[in-house]
Amino acid sequence: MPQMRWAYQIFGNSYNPHDPMLEHDFYSILKRAYMHEKCDLQTVQLYFREQLDSLWWGQHHFPESCGITEEEFENIVSVANKILSEKSVEPQLVEEFEYYMKLYQIYFEWQNNNRNGDFYELCRKDWCLKESR
Repeated sequence: MPQMRWAYQIFGNSYNPHDPMLEHDFYSILKRAYMHEKCDLQTVQLYFREQLDSLWWGQHHFPESCGITEEEFENIVSVANKILSEKSVEPQLVEEFEYYMKLYQIYFEWQNNNRNGDFYELCRKDWCLKESR
């Protein structure tokens, strides 16, 4: 529903004077717009981009730290996969999602392995191996 998406686009993840409860749930209106029967393509793209933004934010201090927990990562991936299974998403957004999936997989594996090895080298190896297949 475009009107709900517009409200999100106007207020974004900042305080909404018309609905103070949204202050702590930044994109609930966008989520409701996505679930609405009249969900449009722009709403789908925006909702999917929000998942990508969360993944970007979580990785921006790699390898020193991760801004999201593994559980949060799994929740974001679950939402993104649900969107992909229900709607059409721009190919470059899907590619970006796949990139983050690889990156987080490497990071969590590296972290769970007591941070053994050079994180950047593991990334280079993983991308080279997957590209040569």
